[in-house]
Amino acid sequence: KLARESGIPVHFLTQLYFDLSPAPIVAITGTNGKTTVTSCLYHILKNSSIPCLMGGNDRHHAQVLNQLDSLPSDGVLVLEVSNRQLLELHTGPSISVLTCIQADHVDEHGSFVDYLNTKLKLIKLTGTDGWAILNRDDPYFINALESASCNIATFGAGLPEEIEQSGISNGQLSHHGQSGVMAIVGKDELQIPGDHNRMNCLAAATAAIKLGVPINVIREGLKSFEAVRHRLQLVAEVKGSRFYDDIASTNPDATVAALNSMRQKVILI
Repeated sequence: KLARESGIPVHFLTQLYFDLSPAPIVAITGTNGKTTVTSCLYHILKNSSIPCLMGGNDRHHAQVLNQLDSLPSDGVLVLEVSNRQLLELHTGPSISVLTCIQADHVDEHGSFVDYLNTKLKLIKLTGTDGWAILNRDDPYFINALESASCNIATFGAGLPEEIEQSGISNGQLSHHGQSGVMAIVGKDELQIPGDHNRMNCLAAATAAIKLGVPINVIREGLKSFEAVRHRLQLVAEVKGSRFYDDIASTNPDATVAALNSMRQKVILI
């Protein structure tokens, strides 16, 4: 507070990433799914020829701010961005991804509208020559669409009927590009369960397509991607019973999505 009152700029971690990155940034936010999408995209990129780093709101790896000098200009910085970090952000990414908007953190923001507008800030900050990747099944999709002044690509559970849509077609996660619909990977080939995780994988795949990653590389990345720690993470199987760690589902919508992804009887602890 004293620094600001004295006219001294105060930049938090996320803004420093935007200020110092020599490479384009893909920023992912949303009420749920942002950690999985961020980790999945980073996993895909690591299997490609594109140099990449991951940081931001990630809680299980060291931050990479001190490694940015090693990232070439043709690389990619993948950032998970929380609602709190968005409050301080004043620079936009090359590609923004909005997973979903659900009622959360309302006590911090004062109202749901204020929380919604904080999330939409990432879309508004995305440059006109950039891309916003939006969930067309989300109840606030129109709000996100109206916030964007950049190129739009979408993902959702339905068929990818229009160009720049990703969806599910004939049991395949697919993308509708300039040359038509191309299959990415079979939905049953994914290691992470649930419809919500199929959407997370579609979001990551769409971002990878916009970064120029070949479809075969995206396919292998999605097939080998495993659950992120504390997010429907299979930790043990004892006498036929599987134990999943899902303690990161800290709001009802996340827990409901996890329960709906189970195909057998569930005991919720």
